Amino acid sequence: MIRKEESGKTETMTQAVLLEGKGRLMQNSPNPFSENTIIQYEIEEKNAQAEIQIFSLTGQLMKVVAIEGQKGQINLAINDIPSGTYTYSLVVDGKIVDTKKMVLNK
Repeated sequence: MIRKEESGKTETMTQAVLLEGKGRLMQNSPNPFSENTIIQYEIEEKNAQAEIQIFSLTGQLMKVVAIEGQKGQINLAINDIPSGTYTYSLVVDGKIVDTKKMVLNK
């Protein structure tokens, strides 16, 4: 568990456990980016349900993109999210298997 202090309150956040061997993400390109970026991924299991989730640094889920196939890429167009640093996670069968950071500069 991670404990985080904010203006006198204590919030408890659960730290994600990465699962080795289930899949992986490559660093998005370009990074930083202004409108579009490409994220490549690989998933070890056939027929797995997978998605890429984008989070703010405060842990707020900003966007979810469903993905198909064991190996591929998505062209991520972000026009409804403000500039900042974000994390993106590969989620396979409901479990986070890899996470990277990206920077959006509008």
